[in-house]
Amino acid sequence: MYTATIKNVAPGKADASAIYCETKSGNIYKLRTSVPAERATTVIAQIKSAKVINIQHWIKVKEGTFTPKPANKRSIAAKKGWETRRSNAEDIEHATKMWEFEKSGDEAGAIAYLESRTTPVMNAIEARIAQQVAS
Repeated sequence: MYTATIKNVAPGKADASAIYCETKSGNIYKLRTSVPAERATTVIAQIKSAKVINIQHWIKVKEGTFTPKPANKRSIAAKKGWETRRSNAEDIEHATKMWEFEKSGDEAGAIAYLESRTTPVMNAIEARIAQQVAS
């Protein structure tokens, strides 16, 4: 069964017996069977309450252009949550390595590990400062 989610239902402007429906995708359909003008409001109410139409009973009048929704706050928060979880995992990994160095008493290894983590960051900061001074 072919169905479409409705967005709006209204009677025709020129012909009140015709019922038109706009779908979520932007398509506009006309009901195949005409409805007496006095029953149009009740039929429209029934269609609206159903929220979905079977397009076999409708004729497509206009092809819509689907526009995707902008990103909502929930998806943005989920992305930020992923970044937070990733940084937390990195922090846990760092703490585990430091604990291993402390447990083994390898002070030189701990210093080398810390320098390997901080040297790229410090180099980037120094390069940025040098670039600002040069300009």
